[in-house]
Amino acid sequence: TGKFGAMMQVNIENDGPVYICC
Repeated sequence: TGKFGAMMQVNIENDGPVYICC
C-alpha cells in the first residue's frame, strides 16, 4: 500500500480509499 496503507487498513491490492474495516 501507499499513503493510505500507512495510516489506515486498506485493500492491499488496490492502493486507494478502499478501507477493509471502518
